[in-house]
Amino acid sequence: MTRAPLTAATARAVIVEICQLAANKPVTSVLICDPRVAAQHSLTQMLRPLDSLIGITCISDGFELMDAYSVQPADIVLIGIERSINTGPEAVALQSAMHPESVIIIFGAASDADLLVAATIAGAHGLLVWDHNQLPTSSDPQQDGPLAW
Repeated sequence: MTRAPLTAATARAVIVEICQLAANKPVTSVLICDPRVAAQHSLTQMLRPLDSLIGITCISDGFELMDAYSVQPADIVLIGIERSINTGPEAVALQSAMHPESVIIIFGAASDADLLVAATIAGAHGLLVWDHNQLPTSSDPQQDGPLAW
């Protein structure tokens, strides 16, 4: 089986649908926890089609996540999972323990499958598998270019 990269439009539709299904209500706020600016930007752009969305907050680590969520809870919490970054299953476990009502969706590369499974066990409600090699690096990704989500 050959896997072609998703177009930006298809990726946006998938992300929007996953967020709406996970929250089981209109999504008005999203917290993105990932130190990679490219990942934050890519997800922010993909979430823009959510009609109900009022705000997106991007933070870079799990400790900031605890503070940000305590001050302003979000409908969806997106947490990046990767071996080389400061977030992961621990951030999911802490968020889930401190705020069991939060809806957590994790995202990461298929090559980090063991971390994705651990984060799911720790309390994530959903999972997006992505190819970090195809993540847009420019500040303005092409509207219809390939994004591997």
